[in-house]
Amino acid sequence: MAFAPRGGRAGGRGGRGGGRGGGPPGRGGRGGSRGGFGDRGGRGGTRGGRGAPRGRGAVRGGRGGKPGARGGAKTIIEPHRHPGTFIARGKEDMLVTRNLTPGEAVYGEKRISTEVTSQPGETNGEVAPATKIEYRVWNPFRSKLAAGILGGIDEIFMKPGSKVLYLGAASGTSVSHVSDIVGPDGTVFAVEFSHRSGRDLINMATHRPNIIPIIEDARHPLKYRFLVSMVDCIFADVAQPDQARIVAMNAHLFLKTGGGILISIKANCIDSTAPPEQVFAREVVKLREERMKPREQITLEPFERDHAMVAYPQNTAPRIKSDFQPDHANLIEGQRRKQKRRELKTKRMLTTFAGWLLMAYMVYLMLVTARLTSKIWDPYEVLGISRSADEKAIKSHYRRLSITHHPDKRQPDAAKNETIETINDEWVDITKAFKTLTDEEIRNNYLQYGHPDGKQSFSIGIALPQFIVTEGNGKYVLLLYGALLGVLLPYLVGRWWYGTQRVTREKVLVSTAGKLFREYNEEIDAGGVIGALSAGDEYQEALKGNKAELGLNTVEKKITAKGQSTPMISGMAEKDRDKLQDLEGGLRRKILALLWAYLGRVELDDRTLDDEKFEVAPTALALSESFIAIALAFGNTKPLLSAFYARQHLIQAIPPRSSPLLQLPNMTPAAISAAEGGNSKKHISLQTFMNSPDHVRQKQVVGSGLLTQAQYKVAIQTASQIPALVVEKAFFKVQGERHVIPNSLVSLIIKGRIIPPGTRNIPAINEKDLLDKDPPETTKASQEVEEKRIQPPLAHAPYLARDHAPRWYLFLGDSKQGKIAVPPPQTPFTTFDKPVFDDQGRPTFNMQTLKMQFGAPPQVGEYKFVMHLVCDSYVGLDTKLEVTLVVEDPAKAEEIDEDEEISEPEEDSLAGQMQALKGNANGGQTSKKSRKAQSVDEEDDSGSDTEGDEAETESETDTDTDTDEE
Repeated sequence: MAFAPRGGRAGGRGGRGGGRGGGPPGRGGRGGSRGGFGDRGGRGGTRGGRGAPRGRGAVRGGRGGKPGARGGAKTIIEPHRHPGTFIARGKEDMLVTRNLTPGEAVYGEKRISTEVTSQPGETNGEVAPATKIEYRVWNPFRSKLAAGILGGIDEIFMKPGSKVLYLGAASGTSVSHVSDIVGPDGTVFAVEFSHRSGRDLINMATHRPNIIPIIEDARHPLKYRFLVSMVDCIFADVAQPDQARIVAMNAHLFLKTGGGILISIKANCIDSTAPPEQVFAREVVKLREERMKPREQITLEPFERDHAMVAYPQNTAPRIKSDFQPDHANLIEGQRRKQKRRELKTKRMLTTFAGWLLMAYMVYLMLVTARLTSKIWDPYEVLGISRSADEKAIKSHYRRLSITHHPDKRQPDAAKNETIETINDEWVDITKAFKTLTDEEIRNNYLQYGHPDGKQSFSIGIALPQFIVTEGNGKYVLLLYGALLGVLLPYLVGRWWYGTQRVTREKVLVSTAGKLFREYNEEIDAGGVIGALSAGDEYQEALKGNKAELGLNTVEKKITAKGQSTPMISGMAEKDRDKLQDLEGGLRRKILALLWAYLGRVELDDRTLDDEKFEVAPTALALSESFIAIALAFGNTKPLLSAFYARQHLIQAIPPRSSPLLQLPNMTPAAISAAEGGNSKKHISLQTFMNSPDHVRQKQVVGSGLLTQAQYKVAIQTASQIPALVVEKAFFKVQGERHVIPNSLVSLIIKGRIIPPGTRNIPAINEKDLLDKDPPETTKASQEVEEKRIQPPLAHAPYLARDHAPRWYLFLGDSKQGKIAVPPPQTPFTTFDKPVFDDQGRPTFNMQTLKMQFGAPPQVGEYKFVMHLVCDSYVGLDTKLEVTLVVEDPAKAEEIDEDEEISEPEEDSLAGQMQALKGNANGGQTSKKSRKAQSVDEEDDSGSDTEGDEAETESETDTDTDTDEE
């Protein structure tokens, strides 16, 4: 985008002004109507000249345009890649926005009008009148957001219909253009702290109904939380040292799931002593600490000096792109916001805020309360005479004071708030001052001790409220101190201590963990786990009071109704219904009924019940982690797998034993039945369905009573983005060794690729990718590798009221005994070491590596295990594979040759000198290693090159094929 640094020549024909401005050519100009950025700037010279003082041009004739572009006679408007912004093609390209209020300028910007001609009418064939559309030029020298767009920022997170929170709105220059972008269906919440700029902002907002001005400090978002709804984008231009903290607080409160943040960083406002690059890097680190990772960072040169703009998506994990909107999408989004507020612990934040307000009030009282300063008693000041006065003058002045200030000659004056006591005290003070200056002994006391009466006693006290020291209140004060120190303080400490002991390591209440423990049995299935998860005490917060039983009969009637392809519409089995009916009426029974309504996607025809249905699912998902820990403690394979399967069904909102195709958008029981052939007793997997030719799939599921072509397209598009991990190779290895020996630290290494279901043209496997190289010993390299871990897309779970990152659990089981041989790692696999998808969303087919370490058995032999790799986010994408661990006798393990591993110390080093001393102490005898090295050198010198090369080649070959032998 070309923007001249100063105003240029007017485009087209200048407006008709008055007389011609004076001045030589190149400085004065004729008044025009299309000059630069001015409303009616004249036709200036190279830099926009100034007309004569009395030139009679237009309103601003004779003056060059504002810094910006030159308008052309013909202008073409083209859409910019950011929705809501446009490019005006003319003599110079300009960034413009469509004016929300045609005919009005906000800050004197240039406006461009285009005519859109309608098609000829059908009745008389005449051309309909042209429609004018007005655009406003967006000057990047006056707007950091415009500078960022022209600088090539990839995403601005705002479009027509968006809601934007603008921090640091100033007088509304950029806010007005954001108002144009979001359009009449969007909203801009403009926050500005300065009252002077706020007045201009309010005046501008009176003409633009989609702007809500908020004159408040952005450091305190709780003050305007009732005015701002959840927003799609936050733009921050506050230019404060604590800008990162300000943005983080507002983002935690107001940013939608999937929204984004744009931050304009001005280096000089944060730290004027450091280089701008260091300031930008520190701000990025601060925002990383707030769980925000930058997507891109650009400089705003040449429009702004020492400025940068950083874009932060709300969630750094990518998302599966889908246009599917589930029923009750507004309820699900509301529950997501509620879960987010619960995680932020709003009550604790409000309490902390109230505490800070109390402290601020105390500081205010300290500042406004008058301070008492001790006044030094001065006899000259009391008498009102000069310090140079002699004794005669002092006595004369005292006699005059006795005439006017003696109590017998002075009457109290109510207007001056005088009483007899104050008059007497004043006369005593005058008399004491007179004696101090005339009596030698009293004068010496004053000079020595600062008081005419000699040395005075003093006391130090503590300022206490009046009610504490008032006589008769002592017993109440003691009672108050006793209550605070003996009751309240122990209660608070005890509550804090026992509060930390109320939850387990999985953040589940201890009472809930006990109930889940009692629900455990070795033959439990996924449906049984769902029933066990309903026993948690965490649901009491969601269903308080009469909510525990309100609507229970309605929910039970709905979920037990006959389904289209199942005995019950909710997907419950007979034993699941029996368990529900065996429960006594109350909270747990309603929770279990709501969970089955959620899994079966049953319409309850009641907004409150539907809202509760979506609220209990995330809680059940959190409780499942505690049940997994209990299953691991017992060590049985089936309950652990059932817990993993229950998580899959909760995330995808499909009942156990149902078709995996329900994970796809728009899929109905009728369409699934058609895809399975109608009489299929076993559900087909997602991979089987997607591997079928496209025309076969369409013939099966597209048609009357099934899916439309658009619904089918959305379902296939979503399925082609699901990250399915396909295992290519699984083997055991001991780092740095060729064989597994007893009691060694073994690693189970999984080599696999992310291949979405239905992917065509899968590249062949490179055999080198199946090898596992030992990592470098330097910790810095390992840390760098760890920082580059790639997170796969968030789980496509449109019915779950929270975002969930897929997890992969890896463990080994004993198929004969049904026990867990090697439990999964405490931290499941959530990231990969290589990119999963490219920038266009296509799979990269990179070979990923998963490792799990455990101790080898103490006995030599072959051990057969069943490897389970379970993804907790999708149904039917698990891997079950038999693997064999061979533990060999340590005697068979190759010994490492010292010649290859240990090198001789250099002669000039301390170790080399010590080695030389040892050699001399041994009478010049060389070690076996030295003799061997010497013999090798002699052989090399004698021409035995061929044998040496063969030996070296053979050694290298063995080392390279270590992993192949595994």
